[in-house]
Amino acid sequence: MRRSRRDEVVSSRLSTRQSRTRSSRWVAKSAIAVAVWLGCCGVARAFPLTWSLNITFKDGGTAAGSFTYDADTSTILDWLISTSGGNTATFPDFTYAPANNTTAFATTYANHTVTGFFFRQTAVVPDRDLRFSPVSELTDAGGVVDIDVVTTPVGVECFDCNPFREISSGVLMATSAVAPALGSPSSMAFQLLAAALAVAGFATANRLRRKTR
Repeated sequence: MRRSRRDEVVSSRLSTRQSRTRSSRWVAKSAIAVAVWLGCCGVARAFPLTWSLNITFKDGGTAAGSFTYDADTSTILDWLISTSGGNTATFPDFTYAPANNTTAFATTYANHTVTGFFFRQTAVVPDRDLRFSPVSELTDAGGVVDIDVVTTPVGVECFDCNPFREISSGVLMATSAVAPALGSPSSMAFQLLAAALAVAGFATANRLRRKTR
């Protein structure tokens, strides 16, 4: 049986209304989901920090530069550290960097219980190393941390342990890259956006329920 023109119009309008309803429901659900994500997950993310360092050796030489460290995985991701001065006959000026045949790793060693940092040039024989351990663990909180010059063996630059020059003082500094804490201005912006999306989502859902009754 052929459908009348009126039946076709009614069917078309019903189909359009159902399509809009499904679309509106999707918008409502999406708004609520985004609100939940912003409210629950937007304030606890951290990122690897770049730590700057300044070191003085007992022979008067220095080391300065930075390295990027992921405290969650104890991994050194990048580094650029230059040494200069002091006994340059034994320790000529040098730059530790990935492009300069050096490797880097983080681990505890000897009597140290805090994670130490090793930078090693393998293109010379014997290997040239720079190693040190901070007085406390480096974390995502950043801050200022002294290099341990008390616990033996202290940090050194050396050629496969000998000859060597000990570190007499040193400091590490980094600014936290952790997402804003609850109550901070940036965090409040996240929370307000989350609240607005939640209200919009629930309002849309309520309108849909009234229309479908």
